[in-house]
Amino acid sequence: MSWHGKWRPGDPDPFSKPAKAGDTFGCFVVVRLAVPDAHYGLRAIVRCSACGHERTSVLAQLRHNPPKTHRGCSTGQVSP
Repeated sequence: MSWHGKWRPGDPDPFSKPAKAGDTFGCFVVVRLAVPDAHYGLRAIVRCSACGHERTSVLAQLRHNPPKTHRGCSTGQVSP
């Protein structure tokens, strides 16, 4: 949720950019949306396409700087 939607709790934020399952940001693929955070906005559970590692990430950060790899990736390469 962005700061635009804070005046109406419970309503969806019209300025947020949700992601669908299967959307790709760098080496990560979105599995499903997680509970949004009040400070950081929309979050998603993402999976590394190279090694299968799952984590929760903020969508705005993934869009701004899509990672080519992540710390602890066992293969170090991204599959196309």
